[in-house]
Amino acid sequence: MAALLMLPGADAASPAAVMHIKLTAGLTAEIYGLCDVGCVRRNNEDRLGVFTLPDGGVLMMVADGMGGHAAGEVAAQITLEAVGETACTGMSSSVPAALRSALELANHRICREGENNPAQRGMGTTASVLAAVEDQAWFAHIGDSRIYRLRGSRLQQLSEDHSLVAEMLRGGLLSPEDAIDHPCRNIIVRALGIDADVHPQISGAALDVCADDVFLLCSDGLYDQLTPGELADLLEAPAQAASQALVDLARERGGADNISVLVCRIKANAV
Repeated sequence: MAALLMLPGADAASPAAVMHIKLTAGLTAEIYGLCDVGCVRRNNEDRLGVFTLPDGGVLMMVADGMGGHAAGEVAAQITLEAVGETACTGMSSSVPAALRSALELANHRICREGENNPAQRGMGTTASVLAAVEDQAWFAHIGDSRIYRLRGSRLQQLSEDHSLVAEMLRGGLLSPEDAIDHPCRNIIVRALGIDADVHPQISGAALDVCADDVFLLCSDGLYDQLTPGELADLLEAPAQAASQALVDLARERGGADNISVLVCRIKANAV
């Protein structure tokens, strides 16, 4: 396992270089990520990571921490490290089982740290993790960060928001229009660190990975500021240009939260 990108942090790999990970003889993942503090907050409680897998493939994640006294940063960092350890051991078991184990490990460590340190009690984090191995992908997710796939002109949200407003929408108690500015839109009902038992969303069947697919992992600091149409339009660009354009537009619109963006474009290898 190699940690290609771990943001932010003094020991982070530089985000200046676009990453290219060969998945198959015909497919390469072009990856770029940015983790921006935004325009309002002093601390960056988001974490972003990209790890190569020992048997081939790549593991990507975004985490958005929460909790006072910088505890959110701690929870997100713990999750980044737990996912990195999973990448190190590889996916010898089924990929969904390995992703579940990574989030369970992170949850256990966050809860333990909170019990041992009163200042960090109650901290938590979202986590959105995507593994691409050969021409297939799987994901694990908890909270309200998101995983999208752009295929052709269709932008599909793969992850399910674990927020109070999202539950109200799914239950037919709220209209999409009312959800946009709902006062409870930032209330999370599932996250790492909230409870000893954790219930992430785990993809079942593998997603097929095709040339020209684009995967986006992001925190709510991005999608709260942009429409789905704007996300889709900006994701048409190469990974680095798309990442920068997404962050720039979110900042132009106020940058009220930390903004994490990880773009993975699947490219066909030249024959």
